[in-house]
Amino acid sequence: MSHNLELYFNSLMNKDRRKEYGMTESRELFKEIESTRNNLKYTDQIVTLDAFFERKPMTFNVKIEQQFCEELNRAVVIFRFSPQSFENEVWNKLDTVKLLTNIYDRIGC
Repeated sequence: MSHNLELYFNSLMNKDRRKEYGMTESRELFKEIESTRNNLKYTDQIVTLDAFFERKPMTFNVKIEQQFCEELNRAVVIFRFSPQSFENEVWNKLDTVKLLTNIYDRIGC
């Protein structure tokens, strides 16, 4: 999962644009915070380049939740992103985001 996040953010900006603004690759600090049999929760911090607006490095805090369906051997992953610190009120709102109640019916689990 960590590699995919880096790949995604690095792909947003081509290598020449990142170099132009003095930044190499996006990087992340992945930390597992909770783990149960079918549910993993992580926090992360992505440092990337905002070359669209501010033209400087920026940091996103991220909460990631992976729910695994053993029957189908599939996972559903929820990503919550904000530049605000985890103590900010915005995370209370983001934490209310839930999967559709029938998401597992839709994927067959």
